Amino acid sequence: MKAKKFNCVDMMHHGAKRIYEATKNMSREAELNYWQAKTKKLSPTARQGIRRAAAVRESHAGYRTTR
Repeated sequence: MKAKKFNCVDMMHHGAKRIYEATKNMSREAELNYWQAKTKKLSPTARQGIRRAAAVRESHAGYRTTR
């Protein structure tokens, strides 16, 4: 069996830990500025995906589930 060269879960945990360490002592406003700055650095395609996701959330805001 081949050894894995890439582990998605490890990558996800490493990224989450890095973000946690960067933001753990920030105020709410400072964290908001952090995320806004990171969003500005995204590629145009990634920004388009964020806008699309927000539009979907807004379009479903009036719907209620029947659970």
